[in-house]
Amino acid sequence: LEEIFSKGNEAFLSGEWARAVYYYDWIVREGVGSPYYPLALFQAGLASYYYGDLEQARLYFLPLTFPQTDPDLRRKAIKNLLEIAEQREDWPEVLQFVSLLLPQTEGWEREELSARRTIAEVLLHPSQEGMGQLEKWWQFYREKSAQGVPLRRDLPTRLLIAMGHLYFAFARGVSLSADDLHLRDRLEEKASFLLKAQEKYLRSLYYPDPYYGPMAVFRIGFLYESFYEEIRSLPPPKDLSPEEVQVYREEVERLLEPLRRKAIYAYKKLLDFAHQYALRNEWILRARKHLEGLEEQTVGERPGG
Repeated sequence: LEEIFSKGNEAFLSGEWARAVYYYDWIVREGVGSPYYPLALFQAGLASYYYGDLEQARLYFLPLTFPQTDPDLRRKAIKNLLEIAEQREDWPEVLQFVSLLLPQTEGWEREELSARRTIAEVLLHPSQEGMGQLEKWWQFYREKSAQGVPLRRDLPTRLLIAMGHLYFAFARGVSLSADDLHLRDRLEEKASFLLKAQEKYLRSLYYPDPYYGPMAVFRIGFLYESFYEEIRSLPPPKDLSPEEVQVYREEVERLLEPLRRKAIYAYKKLLDFAHQYALRNEWILRARKHLEGLEEQTVGERPGG
């Protein structure tokens, strides 16, 4: 087991994540009860995380949360599980792991965990009050940062992205109908929320992060894509003749084309950046998939047509 663990460590230090997981996983399967078992679980979780396989990393870390695990190793595993839950946007799980860490945490780290708990609670139950809570934590970050407190580098990014998510949730709560006499007002309200979401995502890019940066750019593209798809999928007004429906649909497509192009532009920018810096994560994969879907559409084509 010692030799296999050493080989795993060599691969890990060389950045050969898949090879490292191969060796660590052998110990996980064959070395249950040995001193190397918990270490192999932890290292396999780290290697899987760095490789971009969040679900596999999660499965390696979870057994280390049991009380009988070495306290230091258990705490590190829970911290990594919290990180993974946040990236997966599994907010109930985020709250679970924060609750495990808070009793053992003091000082500014405790404040930081509390901010992450607030993000999860607010995104689970979007509300204007929640936006106020996020704004308070944003002010907290700015004050502590000015005082030289060594806060997490990605905390401002997380807060700004959470605000963007919240504005997007508000936008999705504005229902649209082609027969609504107040459709123009509804569109303006929805567009206002989407622009506020975009502003928060753009501001988050001032704090570079290899995971949350691509997420923010993807979300900007998705703002435009979702608005585009929602409007073009609306049934036409009920009092139109078949000929008028055709004209209506063609006009809608013409007016919406700038939204489609902006979504395409955001996704392409993200993919170009990923190629330039050899980045690989779920947001880049999603951007590629969404870009392909948008580029396949032609003017005048209806969703599912």
